[in-house]
Amino acid sequence: MNGEKFTTLKVRKVRPDAKIPIRASDGAIGYDVYASIVFHSYDKKQTAELPIVINPGEKALIGIGVAMAIPWPFQAEVRPRSGIATKFKVQLLNSPGTIDPDFRGEAGCLLHNVGDTPFTVEKDMRIAQLIFTRVEIPEIVEVDELLDTKRSAGGFGHTGLIGEGLGTEQYDNEIEAIDRTYLEIAQAIGKRTPAQQGCVIVQDDTIISQGYCLVNQEDEVLISAEMDAVFRSAKLGHSTKNATMYLATKLVMDVDSIIKAGITTVVVFSFVNTGEWCDQLQSNNVQVRFVKNLKST
Repeated sequence: MNGEKFTTLKVRKVRPDAKIPIRASDGAIGYDVYASIVFHSYDKKQTAELPIVINPGEKALIGIGVAMAIPWPFQAEVRPRSGIATKFKVQLLNSPGTIDPDFRGEAGCLLHNVGDTPFTVEKDMRIAQLIFTRVEIPEIVEVDELLDTKRSAGGFGHTGLIGEGLGTEQYDNEIEAIDRTYLEIAQAIGKRTPAQQGCVIVQDDTIISQGYCLVNQEDEVLISAEMDAVFRSAKLGHSTKNATMYLATKLVMDVDSIIKAGITTVVVFSFVNTGEWCDQLQSNNVQVRFVKNLKST
């Protein structure tokens, strides 16, 4: 269907006595599915008729009795029904399961009894629900570096169980304090010249280069502060790839030099006139941060 919405889902009964999925109420977004048969967990061949008893700690793969033709690029997520989970402690082991648009077989629900009493699955019992969602299929592009984030490489449990996690005001304040320090250094460098525009490039918390704006007697820019800093870094043999640039300037004058240098973040005063340069940087995956409440140069 070329990514369009779909309002009709084609469903085929795998066996005559199967039941078609239904919505249990007008406001429900999920379609309840019914227990139809018991499968072997490996080859999905029938192993038993319903009803079946799932003892504590045991599992059973229950077929829902229907196959579907889900249009591209939609999917059906198989999710547990809250009633079974809360009342009987029976869960879907691979929740949420995914039914792909090219799958034409009978879907199964792997029920797992995590409670302490046996649970009986009756024929035509509503055992799970289907949620239909559209998915995006991105093009995978291999790169050498990824932009950093607050979480960075933190994995399981990295954000903790108590507190506000990583998106806290304290974290933002710490970043702003660091930005403010480097911007004030760039500001001090710029004050040595008539243009009053300075720049420092920082990598791994170390200033690897600095620069200032050079102008002629007619106040025409000969070289921008950011370009001067990039040139000095190259002269010193320092790579500016994935570095942060701090600009004490009223206007970024050379976007191309920033992008070509591999700078990943540019930090400026909040009073800087953004113009088009901000959009140009961000469209080239360069993050832009603003530090507020500082006096202009």
